Amino acid sequence: MNPERTLSYGSYTALVGVALNDQHEPGNGQLGVLKGTHKDVENCFKAQRDAGGIVGPEGPGWPRIGIGKSGKPYTNGLPDDIRKIAEQRAEDGEPTENWPWPELTPVLLGAGDAVIALHSCPHTPTPNFGPNPRMNIYFRIRRLREGNSNEGTRRVAHGVSDHPDRGYFGQFLEYPDDYDPWSTSIDKLCDHWSEWDGMQSLTRS
Repeated sequence: MNPERTLSYGSYTALVGVALNDQHEPGNGQLGVLKGTHKDVENCFKAQRDAGGIVGPEGPGWPRIGIGKSGKPYTNGLPDDIRKIAEQRAEDGEPTENWPWPELTPVLLGAGDAVIALHSCPHTPTPNFGPNPRMNIYFRIRRLREGNSNEGTRRVAHGVSDHPDRGYFGQFLEYPDDYDPWSTSIDKLCDHWSEWDGMQSLTRS
């Protein structure tokens, strides 16, 4: 992510999705979330930062490539601690015919409904067993960061890029000397309610 390779993860504030057709019936390609694990993810980022390693994949406790039970490699989208939580939920849960992933909570939406998810809530698309295509639009939303001269420019392509501190095609951008986008992003990953006005007091109570 950054030239020094201390950050390998994009930093944004929220994932926003809008359903364009009915998705109330599980098993129709819904977004699935590991409900309630956002605090665990924040703790993983903090542990990586405090260990002085890379924050994100390839950092402590988060190999980028994993080896499955069949011996085949896969791209690892979860820190080891979060994967253990998911595996335990899968073991303890009860799969159903339409939703064989008990570790995941399906996001059930009607046409025109929206979902807003904290960036650190693990999420994934799921297979569509139904007769109709799932039609959604998704945006990665990031709150304006004061001092960032590239906020809102077409070079970054806000809303669709998963690396909003770099250009849409991965190029490094110029920043003012008094603004460090990488350390700012790490700070936000390690304090995930910091960009949500009103949530700080709620989560402390």
